[in-house]
Amino acid sequence: MINVQRSQDRYSADHGWLKSRFSFSFADYYDPDNMSFGPMRVLNDDWIAESEGFGMHPHREMEIVIVGE
Repeated sequence: MINVQRSQDRYSADHGWLKSRFSFSFADYYDPDNMSFGPMRVLNDDWIAESEGFGMHPHREMEIVIVGE
């Protein structure tokens, strides 16, 4: 079964400098019925304000893709 998840229907978070839409449970958002897709655990669309960002922190077995405007 395929579950189509429209962007506007996904959980969103707005922290001012960071706006996110989550595809799966992540951070403060928890949905036990939507934890992952196979081995994929996180798939977020993030908007990060210019000259802002995350401090250094480790990731294991993860790819981060950044697309600029």
